[in-house]
Amino acid sequence: MVELEQPILGDLPALAAQRWGDREVLCFEGQRWSFAEFSYAVDRCARGLIAIGVEPGERVAVWMVNRPEWLFLMYAVAKVGAVIVPMNTRYRSEDVAYAVAQSRCATLIVNARSGPVDYAAMLAESMPDLAAGRDGALRLSQYPDLKRLVVLGESDLPNTRSWDSMMSAGTAAGSGVSDEALATRATAVDSNDALMVLYTSGTTGDPKGAVHTHAVIRNTRERAEIYGMNEADVHMNYMPLFHLYGFSEVAIIALMTGGRQVLMSGFDAPQVLDLAEAEAATILHGFDAHWLDLLAAQDARPRRLSMRFGTYPSGTDASVDICRRVQDVFGPTVSGWGMTEAWGFVACNSLDDSVEQRTAASGKPMPGYEFRVVDPDTGVDLPDEAPGELLARGYAQMREYFDKPVETA
Repeated sequence: MVELEQPILGDLPALAAQRWGDREVLCFEGQRWSFAEFSYAVDRCARGLIAIGVEPGERVAVWMVNRPEWLFLMYAVAKVGAVIVPMNTRYRSEDVAYAVAQSRCATLIVNARSGPVDYAAMLAESMPDLAAGRDGALRLSQYPDLKRLVVLGESDLPNTRSWDSMMSAGTAAGSGVSDEALATRATAVDSNDALMVLYTSGTTGDPKGAVHTHAVIRNTRERAEIYGMNEADVHMNYMPLFHLYGFSEVAIIALMTGGRQVLMSGFDAPQVLDLAEAEAATILHGFDAHWLDLLAAQDARPRRLSMRFGTYPSGTDASVDICRRVQDVFGPTVSGWGMTEAWGFVACNSLDDSVEQRTAASGKPMPGYEFRVVDPDTGVDLPDEAPGELLARGYAQMREYFDKPVETA
């Protein structure tokens, strides 16, 4: 496990490289990275961000499907003291316009295309004045704070910068970013600084951006210890990185514990199990829908798996039967409960708990958290076993909803 006195997300790759160096940390579509290579890629990305003008505290929106560049960005943005704003890949033009504008992002980094989805075309639809800028400087009515747009992949959008040019800018001879400049930016980051703005689903209105600090890393680390995750583990990572589950419970945990992650651009149950068999994966992750598909795929064609356990945020009546089937087919699972505002799992159980506890409940409060169950109308505490509204309080809950003081209060 990576040791951290003051948990800063951007420090993790270099610390992991010091400890595990040449061991493999990442596999994606046949490409492989060691811990040292991963840390180098993160630093190169961080230099690129500085070179194109990203400032401390600035918000950087990332709108792309799972791929190595997403992982490099999540650490590089943090390392330079900026704030990552993950964009749901199911967003369409008006959704991304709202989130980027509401969070006042100065930088947007986007996949040009993923399969049939043309993200560049959707951006062009919401940026009719994109060509009005000059020399890459944007002047967009719908995105008044956006200064720069970086595109990964083939694109003919005007006034944008390519991913490759950004990555080269930080290491260009004579005009690159020095080791000292990068170190100065990294050492200035404080654990109380904002790390990310994570948008809620918006089921009751416009999405709200939950602002989290680097304090959440302690929560993720302590859960890895409870689950007994270690450097021998191989995580299948098909959970979307724009979502808290994939970001925290797979991407951060795998790197922090010295494990390896097999990254997939999306979820396809037969492909997941084929890769899990080939890569000797020890940990699978998922909600009900993922596990149902995995059960069906394994039933259709059994694979010889090396699974040690899975994570499964169950605990609702509908999920208990599915979760119990998973125990019979794949092996034990551990559960937990969390939400965008509180962080990933702020309650969890362990492999030492009974099958009943692991399949029909969501565990105990994590260290540093307090729970109450109250009557939603009166706010009065309810007795044990009485259903009510769950209130949670802890060190890693969000600092605020971005630029929404009324909703925050």
